[in-house]
Amino acid sequence: MKSVPTNLPFPLLYGSVDLTLTSELISNLISYKPENFVFTERLKLHTLNNDFARIYFWRTSDRRPRELDFIEVVDGKMTAIECKMSKEEVAKPGDAFVAAYPECPIHTISPVDVMNLWTI
Repeated sequence: MKSVPTNLPFPLLYGSVDLTLTSELISNLISYKPENFVFTERLKLHTLNNDFARIYFWRTSDRRPRELDFIEVVDGKMTAIECKMSKEEVAKPGDAFVAAYPECPIHTISPVDVMNLWTI
């Protein structure tokens, strides 16, 4: 067995570390790269559910492009997710998306309500 070095310029942590995902920790994580965090968590959720979800994004090529960060398709049903930094902001996918997919619910996730991410 190797000995533990004692002359390191930084402390090493041994033993158990509390990795509990509190809403404060999640809010801090999502505030840096919200799309990456949401994608990773949704991918894990769909993997655990074994539901073979397909994940896409929507972006128009207009002069003022419209977008949705994620479009998930599970069992032929679509759900859209947009990441925003404020709870007051809403997704604006544009008329083309709403006309093409009127039955698709659009959910907005922000650092304040990120715990809803797993219940969509």
